[in-house]
Amino acid sequence: MPSAESPVGTVVEKSAAVPIGPMSRTFQARPALTRQVGWTLVGNLVYAAAQSIIVIILAKTLNPAIVGQFGLGVAIATPILMFTNLQLRALQATESSCRVRFSDHFALRSASTVAALIMITGTVLLVGYSAVTGLVILSVGVMKCVEALSDTVYGHLQRYERVDRIAISMIGKGLLSIVGLGAAIAFTRDVTWGALAVAATFAAVLVCYDLPGAHRVTVEDPKHSDEAANERTKDLVSTRLRAFQVLINMGLPLGVTSVLLAVAANIPRYLLERTVSETALGYFVALAYPSAVFVILLSAFGQAATPRMAEYHRTTRARFRRLVFKLMLIPPLSLFLVGGVAVLLGPDLLRMLYRADYAQYFPEFLILLVAGAVWGVASVLGYAATSSRRLSSQAPAAAIICTMTIVCGFLIVPKFGITGAAIVSMISGVCGIAVYGFVLLGKPDVSDYGVPIMEPPAPEDAASGS
Repeated sequence: MPSAESPVGTVVEKSAAVPIGPMSRTFQARPALTRQVGWTLVGNLVYAAAQSIIVIILAKTLNPAIVGQFGLGVAIATPILMFTNLQLRALQATESSCRVRFSDHFALRSASTVAALIMITGTVLLVGYSAVTGLVILSVGVMKCVEALSDTVYGHLQRYERVDRIAISMIGKGLLSIVGLGAAIAFTRDVTWGALAVAATFAAVLVCYDLPGAHRVTVEDPKHSDEAANERTKDLVSTRLRAFQVLINMGLPLGVTSVLLAVAANIPRYLLERTVSETALGYFVALAYPSAVFVILLSAFGQAATPRMAEYHRTTRARFRRLVFKLMLIPPLSLFLVGGVAVLLGPDLLRMLYRADYAQYFPEFLILLVAGAVWGVASVLGYAATSSRRLSSQAPAAAIICTMTIVCGFLIVPKFGITGAAIVSMISGVCGIAVYGFVLLGKPDVSDYGVPIMEPPAPEDAASGS
């Protein structure tokens, strides 16, 4: 992320003199970006396919109102978790020096996840949902909270460019979640138990694979033994509190940004549930899931490219701009392919995926595909803004997007229902492209984590007395 505007030579010489952690591998042998993208793409595709299969199972075995309750749970839990997560994964992946330990990241994420679950429970009680709907929302909240803990491990692995372990974890979670939810629905016909079963599979992968993998990668870091020896002479409580302070100061603007963007993305769902019905929301949730292919692709390329993008922004701005442009081409090309197949198959596609009654909403399905591609381009610009450490301007940008979505939503969704919700989703994405494009025109405002709180002074700094 944009550190100080130093000449390229200065950065290389500093790295050679003093090892600074995983990003020092930038100037050594490192995995090819195509290999990184390949692993990430496979992991994301399998995981997203599993999520889509979960929705298909719900749509084929339960009525649309129950699918709507499940979608409502996701729509409520996601913005809350996006805020409490403070985008720690992005900060981990784009940090150019190991100044905050993984254990500090994980401890903060654990505390914030507990706070998120409390907030989800408070939302259910405050809004006054029925007991059945409330239980579904809480079970989905538990599922998303367990998932959030793995995200911290992924950020750590991503910083070391070990996306192969991330992909294997996602594949395992995806396949096990299908088995868990399928078995729970078959035995209970209750989506609450289905969501809890998925949460159990996520927890199993976290404990048995993710955390051991994070420990192994940390131990393999040459800096680890020096840090361990240094920690024995420190007050770990005060050190961890200082780490929390740094992470919160860095992550709060991104947390606010994330919650505003999540609210913007879910405004159509909130309004459908409140102004139309849970059944309409159920149809919309199912129709919107295939458009997640664009999010999958962008997550694969964006997550794999983020550390490299951060490096390019520090060293070679022309390469940074070329990489961003290439990523921006992915959503429209994907829309051409996916949209072409959808148009060729017509409404029969929805009959095959779900049930015959979903086919009546084929035009809305096409609109949502376009909206997914538009949001994909906006996501690329978001990755670029975070990689270039344009952090403080992202919250006002997200506020503009959220405000526009709310205004359009109240004007369109109550009158046009599912069609209106699809149109609002597309308008929101267009606004995202415009606003984030403007953000990238501004100057970076932060360089990395500021004061080095986890490292002893570099030899030359100690010699100078600084």
